[in-house]
Amino acid sequence: MTGLGAALRQVRRFNDAITAYTQASDIFRELDDRHGEGATLNNLGNGLQHVRRFNDAITAHTQAASIYRKFGDRHGEGTALNNLGITQRELRRSRGLLALWRRITRRRDEPASTATVSAVTARQVGRWCGYGWGPC
Repeated sequence: MTGLGAALRQVRRFNDAITAYTQASDIFRELDDRHGEGATLNNLGNGLQHVRRFNDAITAHTQAASIYRKFGDRHGEGTALNNLGITQRELRRSRGLLALWRRITRRRDEPASTATVSAVTARQVGRWCGYGWGPC
């Protein structure tokens, strides 16, 4: 279902992709595959962004980041947080972006997260600064 969701999103059938991602997320949850659930929720959030359902996208990305954090997957968490930042930017939630920035950079002294922080901050901060947000 995740592959189907990606294919549907690729051909811009976003509502069908959202349905596929939702079903896949439910299946991963039933199978107790938390990593698969996290990845699918992150993809679901991206699909929801495309149809401008930003509050739902924020929920999906937040859940994905939480799942990744629970399992110590800093790369997955960073990706979900990056997508969360993009969604918040769409809603012009500058306070949310600043809080997210602080949360990401606070972890910089954790060795496992250094690469994730670098990847997320390099891309996202550049985007935030273009909007006059963040530590620019």
